[in-house]
Amino acid sequence: MKREPFIVINICIFFVTVLVIIISNFTSPRVVGVSFKTMKDNSVGVLDQQIKIGFTRPMNQRTAGHAFSIQPNVTGNVSWVNNTLYFTPIKPLRYNQEYRVRIDKSATDIYHKRLPGSFEESFRTQNGYFVYISSDTELHLMDLNGRSETIPNTFNIIDYKVASGTIAYIKDSGRDTNDVFLYDMATKKTTNILQNERAYYTQIQLSKDGQTIYVLPRMSPDQGNYGNTFISANLFTQLTKNIALSPVMGQLVSIWLLPDNNTMLLSLVGETDEIFFLHTIRNEEDVLLGKFTDYGGSDALGDKIVLSGAFASGNPSVILYNGQSKKISSDNESALFPNISYDGTMVSYSFQPLYSRDQKLGLKLIELDSKKIILNMTDNAYSLERSKISPDDNYLSFEKYPIDQHIISPYDQNPDMRQFTTIQILNLGTHKVLPFMVTGRYVTWIE
Repeated sequence: MKREPFIVINICIFFVTVLVIIISNFTSPRVVGVSFKTMKDNSVGVLDQQIKIGFTRPMNQRTAGHAFSIQPNVTGNVSWVNNTLYFTPIKPLRYNQEYRVRIDKSATDIYHKRLPGSFEESFRTQNGYFVYISSDTELHLMDLNGRSETIPNTFNIIDYKVASGTIAYIKDSGRDTNDVFLYDMATKKTTNILQNERAYYTQIQLSKDGQTIYVLPRMSPDQGNYGNTFISANLFTQLTKNIALSPVMGQLVSIWLLPDNNTMLLSLVGETDEIFFLHTIRNEEDVLLGKFTDYGGSDALGDKIVLSGAFASGNPSVILYNGQSKKISSDNESALFPNISYDGTMVSYSFQPLYSRDQKLGLKLIELDSKKIILNMTDNAYSLERSKISPDDNYLSFEKYPIDQHIISPYDQNPDMRQFTTIQILNLGTHKVLPFMVTGRYVTWIE
């Protein structure tokens, strides 16, 4: 008698299983829906995107994978978790691009039943935005359609960084002092977070999550009065900390934070030369890189960084560092102002034929692995400088200096803001310049 309930349960399970199998043979699988990684404004992001397609039942992964397509064509990898197909693009999607995802009706489930019909869904990616300093030393936010807005309270801007929807910037407050502000691009709220009364901040860095800033102080705005300390401030805990380096290393001239939020690239001046170090914040380890003149950015992970400086040949060169230094630019040119793409596959830089006497620079974009030249652009009337590759790898911003108004050498890493500078954006797919120009400099693309 005690075994009867278990027998009844087993019989019920058997009949339910049979019923499911019978129903499965008469019904077709269906697509539940498509989802994407979205931005704060609910637009579809272009970076680290993953497209998820859900089905009502377990699918034959081979046939469903072959049935998946996306137009315009995107190279990527297909993976599965239960009844969900994941498509992960290898490269970033393009800004403001309409894509169409399709699952052909040839997709079958594990019972060999096909979809009742093909499934399609379209989506448009986010617009691209960049920040720049205008000729009146204010920050502006602009999109790829040429629409611009002024960031309030940014007059007399000294330096700025953008991360996670936040702009951190240093503003000259007069009387040899300045303050640090945060601007939230979603709420459009400005907050004064670091008021400076004893030193003069010259450079700012912002962590990738937008939670920690690092600033470099000087004792006066006159060139040369540097120390060996930079300051960190956690925006969540409101705690500040002085980070001091060994005086033996020299005077600290520049700081840059890498994407891991733990490694700083430091430029220090000793008795004669400017030396670059990698410095880890948490365990305070230092790695000597060598003698360089400027930092051109890193890929998204910080595994590859680009620098400019004299290499073995002695002429200004672009150097890739990924554990060891490797020259990228040609031996028959002087090269500077490098920039590396988000995915680490391309590098842009300004160049000049070796031994040229004019101040005109051209612009190159090369593929790192193959060293294939994607773009080689010159202008008889302008010097093309300080290019920046957009996060989607499809646009290139650059600054144009009229030759007759280039009042200081293009080899100066920080030219006078009074110079007349035009920012232009080149579409790398069409090699056409977008139909708008702005006066300013120092572009930062928003990821």
